[in-house]
Amino acid sequence: MLENLGGVTSQIARLALDAASQRQEITAHNIANASTPGFVPKRVEFAEQLRAFANEMLAASDPRTVDERYETFKSQIRDGAFVNAKTDQLVEIDMEMVNLAENVLYYRAILEGLSKRGDVLRMAIRERSI
Repeated sequence: MLENLGGVTSQIARLALDAASQRQEITAHNIANASTPGFVPKRVEFAEQLRAFANEMLAASDPRTVDERYETFKSQIRDGAFVNAKTDQLVEIDMEMVNLAENVLYYRAILEGLSKRGDVLRMAIRERSI
């Protein structure tokens, strides 16, 4: 019950955090293997899928459908469904570092948004209990 307190928006944010965490791992892996002969860098690309998922979830009226789709998308992230090998690219350390920094900012922005949402919920609960 409490895990759904934030609603669909919190679920979408958690998925985005999971995917961003996976992106951080893949980028670090690319950097670690930059000098390995024949290494093919990978990318995590999920923005379009997450946007479509978010639109579907916000339009859904049945909470069970939302939970089922959430679990499916979560397992896709876990299974690496959005990880793609870029065979036509080489690892460029400076661009990988930019990707890491961008991803950290993305991750922190989502956490900040969730924090603000939590603040609003806490305020609503306190005001109701007075």
